Amino acid sequence: MTEGYGGYTKEKKHILMMVVTRYETTQIKKIVRNHDEQAFINIYETVEVDGVFAKN
Repeated sequence: MTEGYGGYTKEKKHILMMVVTRYETTQIKKIVRNHDEQAFINIYETVEVDGVFAKN
């Protein structure tokens, strides 16, 4: 998690970036909305992932 600022309000915000499968996006959006109905969610396609990651 990192910090950012609102585009209009300039208020300090928390930013969470995640790499998930397209099948997980619906569940992730539901979880986010349960915590923050006003959250800004940006979904885009990742071309490549490189590095160490865990697959459950």
